[in-house]
Amino acid sequence: MIKGMIWILPSLTVLILADMLVISVVYHRYLTHRSVDLNKWVARALTLYIQGMAFAPPFTWVASHVAHHAHTDSPLDPYSPRVQGFWQVLFLTPLLVTRWRRRYGATVTARYTRRVPDRRFYAACNRGWWCLTISSGFALGFFLLFGWPGLLVYVFQFYGFYVVKGWINSVGHTFGERPYRNSGANRRGVISSLLNLWMAGEWLHNHHHHSPGSANFGLFGETDTGYLVCRALAFFRLATIRNAGPALQAASSGRHSD
Repeated sequence: MIKGMIWILPSLTVLILADMLVISVVYHRYLTHRSVDLNKWVARALTLYIQGMAFAPPFTWVASHVAHHAHTDSPLDPYSPRVQGFWQVLFLTPLLVTRWRRRYGATVTARYTRRVPDRRFYAACNRGWWCLTISSGFALGFFLLFGWPGLLVYVFQFYGFYVVKGWINSVGHTFGERPYRNSGANRRGVISSLLNLWMAGEWLHNHHHHSPGSANFGLFGETDTGYLVCRALAFFRLATIRNAGPALQAASSGRHSD
């Protein structure tokens, strides 16, 4: 039994990494900050994938993240550990975002998502019944292919992905180094660097809050795996990098202000 279940942990590691890369490249850099342009069909396919794996309505994700940048660590921030609490953001970010969306409604969501390209497709993907249908279909697929262990992997990666996202915001606004003057924090050290690779570069939080329009979060030369994926897609002409961020020389020159 134990030998039969030993594949679950590596499967979770790979699946959550894939989830992080897709959400970082498509939802974060492409839809929200527009730092890259993606081929429409690649973006659509990856969107359907992340919806199936993590029930991720795109307009809701984009609007809440724009609000996070516009009102960082204020009562209007959907997921601030200073306001909502460290553990709530770590473990309950989806509920916090849902509460924020219901409080501020469609008008605010529409205003915060006006830069989203391919709007008809993403508006359709934002419907709750669609997200539920595609997520249920993916869960059923895991069950049919791998039985109950497969369904268990699906559920664990689903919630594990949101815990990792919550970790980025809870820890990333609480502990770490702040080379630029903003509330985001970067983490250093071997373990933190390895985790950041797994988190698609998203833990370079201070850098990102300093230059949110940059496709590259590694402003001091750190490895940003999400950006490497963008570069690979650009190499195959499936993406265009619109903003690669400040030159490393300028970022290293001591200009540390927001």
